[in-house]
Amino acid sequence: MGTHSRTLQFNSYWFDGMLLEIFGILIVGGTIRGLSESERIKDLADSVERIHANTITTLATSVSRLIEPSSVPSLETVCFGSEPVLPSDRDRWASKVRLLSVYGPTETCSIMLFVDMERNSPATLLCHPVGSRVWVVNHLKDNELAPLGGVSELFIEGPGLARHYLNDEDKSAATFVSN
Repeated sequence: MGTHSRTLQFNSYWFDGMLLEIFGILIVGGTIRGLSESERIKDLADSVERIHANTITTLATSVSRLIEPSSVPSLETVCFGSEPVLPSDRDRWASKVRLLSVYGPTETCSIMLFVDMERNSPATLLCHPVGSRVWVVNHLKDNELAPLGGVSELFIEGPGLARHYLNDEDKSAATFVSN
């Protein structure tokens, strides 16, 4: 993303992924264009082409299935987020655009992990942490790393992580771990 980027603001304002959509593109000097509800619903591919969008920063894979990649030749970069990426979704898009899969739970500041996806690449999110450290730990012993392929939990640390849940000390104590 950079000054040449023209992105489509697709998500609702209450979804944390919109932080990347709006501020991520503005920070690098790109432009952003929002869509009306009818533009989002009627013909998303036509809307993308009409505004000459070359980047979509947070697109759910289920929504991506409504668009034929060849119908949006202006797109150069698409970031799938909020849902798992199926191999069929990855292969359908990866040959047409730079495809990223992004992950960031609500307790983080939008995105904590991303991976560049190519056709037939492994389905994984454990590649590039963004401003954080990520630990894959044993789901039964959180002081022990998980074996490859084992059942695990993802522990995230860094400045973009929330410190607690507002007005919910019990949930905070069960979810957030001190160093």
